[in-house]
Amino acid sequence: MNNCHRTLINFNPKDIQQLYATGYYVLHPDYLLSYRYSDGFTERLLRVDIYIDVLLRCKVNLEYRKKKGAEYATVSKQFETDMPDTINILLTQLTEQEAINLKHYYADTQMEDASQTDFVINHKGKSHNVGMGIFIKKPAPENEAEYLLFQLTAALEQWREALYKT
Repeated sequence: MNNCHRTLINFNPKDIQQLYATGYYVLHPDYLLSYRYSDGFTERLLRVDIYIDVLLRCKVNLEYRKKKGAEYATVSKQFETDMPDTINILLTQLTEQEAINLKHYYADTQMEDASQTDFVINHKGKSHNVGMGIFIKKPAPENEAEYLLFQLTAALEQWREALYKT
């Protein structure tokens, strides 16, 4: 993905997803997925938001700290980019499921100030909110939608790190 096309843009994430009084996000109907990742309390304080629309176009909001001498500077970037084919395939398979049966939160342990991943997936007019915490052992999917979500999570983790490094 180092050679992918990037176009710098400015966008407002609130135009893509809204937090409702229920405490859940509702994704704009023109979008299939939002992926939000935060390192938690780490040196780089990485935060990545990826928004994928129905035409499989990607918007990325990337923010992290970078050490400059004894000081740290915050780097913020917003851009459109191509996504890896693997993510395209997994997302398409997930959204083409007849039904999506996902839990609101997956983790097998809890730790304060740890990394957090959140998804909002539009499927048949409903926004599904899913959080991912810390796993000590590999999660065992209970259905096809969970299997695809876990595969998609792994692919997005790899891509997220590639976006950060380039």
